[in-house]
Amino acid sequence: MSKIRYGLKLRTDNESSIPEADKLMEKGIFDYVELFCMPNHNTEDYPSNVEVIHAPHAIQGFNIADKSKRDFNLKCMEESLKLADKTKAKYIIVHAGNTNNGGDEETAKKFLNKINDYRIIIENKPIKLHTDGIVINYGSTGLGYDAKKLEDICSNKYGICLDFVHACKSALTTKSDYKEVVKEFMKLKPKVFHICDSTFNREEDEHVHLGKGCYDLSFFKECIENNESQIASLETPREKSLQQDIENLKYFKSL
Repeated sequence: MSKIRYGLKLRTDNESSIPEADKLMEKGIFDYVELFCMPNHNTEDYPSNVEVIHAPHAIQGFNIADKSKRDFNLKCMEESLKLADKTKAKYIIVHAGNTNNGGDEETAKKFLNKINDYRIIIENKPIKLHTDGIVINYGSTGLGYDAKKLEDICSNKYGICLDFVHACKSALTTKSDYKEVVKEFMKLKPKVFHICDSTFNREEDEHVHLGKGCYDLSFFKECIENNESQIASLETPREKSLQQDIENLKYFKSL
């Protein structure tokens, strides 16, 4: 019997979804909430069972690899840390950033060492970045897009969050076998996983409903089941209600 614990992802500005989310926790449909910390959003209304906090990312302008954004990055991290304290979350997911505006791995590592919080885990990124709502210089790449680079950024201090689709998109860019790329990340013993489906049509990050893409989701599930930590958050699209999350979860459990 699978021991995977499944997470529902919400943002701090999704207050209207909290009652529905709490019912899903009570019924045991989902096991925990991964709560995304929106910058400058002050709320004391949280869903129950928050175990994972996700710090802001590039769409909100957060880029720990960019020296010029230091003050903004620190403010975002402070908000994420306080949210983790209030909700008693176990993990805080952070993106290592990107090379936009001269961002680099050493700057990201120095920033993480300054924060130095044991709850931080670093999420892998695709090589090519989407540009929804933000300005990304042409040719900029996501940092931590392969296992060796991500391991270096973690500096033997932080665990990782493995986003399967991010790994697959990087494999598409490098013309590699996506399963072999995922296996390299698995050697780092991820603490948390992100699950969705996607296609082979574009190299940028792209989330689609489970079973509507091209990836071997049974392989993803097997990876999670064979890992010591089996905490997995859904990152499938949500156009309407949380019913779509329930349907995606049922599909994944049926594999």
